Amino acid sequence: MFESAPKKTKKAMGDLELLGIVEAQEKRALGYGDGELSQSRSNALKYYNGELLGNEVEGRSQVRTSEVFDTVEWILPSLLRIFTASDKAVEFSPERQEDEEGAKQSTLAANYVFYRQNPGFTILYSFFKDALLEKNGYVEVYYDKSKRQRKEQYQGLSREQLVMLVSRPEVEVLSATSYPDPTFQAQPDPMAAGVGQALGAPVTPPELFDVQIQVEEEYGKVQIENVAPEEMLVDSSHKDVDLQGSNFVARRFQKTISELEELGYDTSQIVTEIADSGDVETSNEFLTRKQYSEERLYAETDTRDRSMRKVWVTKAFIRVDFDGDGIAELRRVVKVGKALLENEETDVIPFASCTPIIQTHRHIGKSVAEIVMELEKIATTLTRQMLDNVYLTNAPRLAVQSTPEGAPMANLDDLLTVRPGGIVRHWGSQAPTPLEVPFMGQYGIQALEYMNTVKENRTGVTRYNQGVDANSLNKTASGISQIMNASQQRIELIARVFAETGVKQIFKLIQHCLMTYHNKPMIVRLTDNYVEVDPRGWSDQYDMVINVGLGTGDKDQQLQHLMTMAEAQFQYLQAGAPIVTMENIYNTQAKIAENAGFKNVEEFWTDPNDPEKQPPPQQQQPDPALIAEQNKMQLEAAKLQQSSQAEAMKAQQTAQIEQMRLAASQQSEQMKIESARQIEAVKLQAQQQAELMKAQTEAALEAQRIEFDRWKAELEAQTKITVAQISAHASMEKAELAADQANEVEEPAGNGTFKKVPREQKTAEHVSKMVGPMLAGLANQVKGMAGRDVVRIERLKGPDGRLAGARRHHADGTTSEVAVV
Repeated sequence: MFESAPKKTKKAMGDLELLGIVEAQEKRALGYGDGELSQSRSNALKYYNGELLGNEVEGRSQVRTSEVFDTVEWILPSLLRIFTASDKAVEFSPERQEDEEGAKQSTLAANYVFYRQNPGFTILYSFFKDALLEKNGYVEVYYDKSKRQRKEQYQGLSREQLVMLVSRPEVEVLSATSYPDPTFQAQPDPMAAGVGQALGAPVTPPELFDVQIQVEEEYGKVQIENVAPEEMLVDSSHKDVDLQGSNFVARRFQKTISELEELGYDTSQIVTEIADSGDVETSNEFLTRKQYSEERLYAETDTRDRSMRKVWVTKAFIRVDFDGDGIAELRRVVKVGKALLENEETDVIPFASCTPIIQTHRHIGKSVAEIVMELEKIATTLTRQMLDNVYLTNAPRLAVQSTPEGAPMANLDDLLTVRPGGIVRHWGSQAPTPLEVPFMGQYGIQALEYMNTVKENRTGVTRYNQGVDANSLNKTASGISQIMNASQQRIELIARVFAETGVKQIFKLIQHCLMTYHNKPMIVRLTDNYVEVDPRGWSDQYDMVINVGLGTGDKDQQLQHLMTMAEAQFQYLQAGAPIVTMENIYNTQAKIAENAGFKNVEEFWTDPNDPEKQPPPQQQQPDPALIAEQNKMQLEAAKLQQSSQAEAMKAQQTAQIEQMRLAASQQSEQMKIESARQIEAVKLQAQQQAELMKAQTEAALEAQRIEFDRWKAELEAQTKITVAQISAHASMEKAELAADQANEVEEPAGNGTFKKVPREQKTAEHVSKMVGPMLAGLANQVKGMAGRDVVRIERLKGPDGRLAGARRHHADGTTSEVAVV
């Protein structure tokens, strides 16, 4: 046994000395400057982006193939499906029985933070893609304790509402204005008004306030960020993919002065003119990532505004004896140039790393891109040569006869101008002839086919799992399945490496952040249930299980295996074998549900270990063999009963259907009879109504005809009497005229004088005065029916000038005459 030597006191380290150590570690670290690692990553990006190789010849083919791009983009979907097929890609398992609940909560919370509070899919996409392209991918996991500030405006607040609003400690009043309530009306109570007037107090409206406040909220959240590989620095002596044991790890990134102020750093000592990190900005990897000229020329913002000036920040995690106790501790150092912003002791390096191909005893692994880059270069060269051969075959060079002095005997301009139907002028005895170039494309195609086979063997990405082999339909299903399984082994190995390195580190860091910084319970909702978890009661000694197998392979094959196991479990359970429990059956059925795409298994199956959902305890079970026999008998009886019930139900359903059909038929016939009866009744009623209307019409017409005949008789009798009276008066007038010998008579002329008028005129006027009223009265009394109303009576004279009769003019245009007897 070794005895501990007495400790020697050592002076604590200063900030300048610490900065010097950090800068020295930076220059010795992997990824610093424009070294070989940076150049290798830059070349991989160039191949992925399809940039020129640099060996192009002017006038020759410069086409590029895309083996690196195709391989990376075909591997990514399989990897992402593996890790994102379920909301529980990672599970924590307890080491002790009392830690079981904490392990379940850790599983729920860690997956919730990764997939819900952070964009888990895009994080894994960039994480894996960086590793496939640039050897290693990096992710930083930290707890964001920054505070968020937001401004709010309120209008028309009462004094009580204002006091309640600003009473919160996180609220700061920026501005406030008060004014009387414009909607206030005086008190209508006359007694109150009288008291106010007696006291001499005026009635004042209440005050309203318009305020602007600033709310400062604490924002506690586990933040997960992808880190570009060129921003990472790792101790060159580190020999593991996991960075937790490294002596030096640093990240260099850009922040504005304003962002550093928001994080709580004192930026007064930062000199922005010398705070740049030229080794990052001038590296080939950094410049290659910026493909467009706008990204290179206008990357910087306007430096006249200091708050928006971008500076390079170095966040370093270094093991150093800063306190002088002789033992190096892990410290977190944040600096900008020569300005030290933070220096504190920490217990974890918040970076996770992964690589697709691990190189033993080294941190930097191999990427998929670098094992395909050489094949892409060969394929590009072969493709260019094939195309050049096709160009020369279709447009060969020409042999032109020349003089002994070497002068061509043809017009070179005509030879160089190639157009359909063009003329070539030559004066030699031999016309220009094309130099024959044999077509060698078939050999190039064979070489490309060989290179594709080599690429498939290296990467595991075959034309079968890409779906581009035209002959795959001619191969057997088992053969294709063997090829697919063999090709997927390489991808599954990459997935397992990613899971055991980078993904596992990410979830450990998530758990550490929650346990260290989250000081209150949190509500998580991973499926359809809300669960309260308290990170303060967890343990950091949980084993972690990575569900890499979830989502891999053919789901149909997995379903077949699961169904086979479920059937075997049911058979063993019936036989009473003790190797199957309800928990085993639940797990199998849960996997079947997850394989079908249902993430919430509790909707279909109940966990037998959940005490809240368990049925009441049962009595002690008898012999398992007896139970099995009873179960078998009960099963047979249930089958027989079910069969009998099925037959009875079938017969009952058939009888019900027949009864319903008969009832429907009877009801249909009854409805037809009732409808016919109603139709006949309606017809009979219509016929009776028509006959009644006809009889009434005929009776009315007959009554009108009788009335018309009576009226006609009365009218003719009255007319004859009237005419007889007129004749009698006329005879009397004539007798008077004959007896009177005088020819003229006197009649009053007005003003006391008389005038003489002929006796005939006087007699006619007298007759007119007597006969006119009689005819008018006769016309008013003569009215007929059916349009025969008399509208006018015309007097008829005989040959001797005497009244012979009258002509009646009716309303319908007809006339009738009545003779004077």
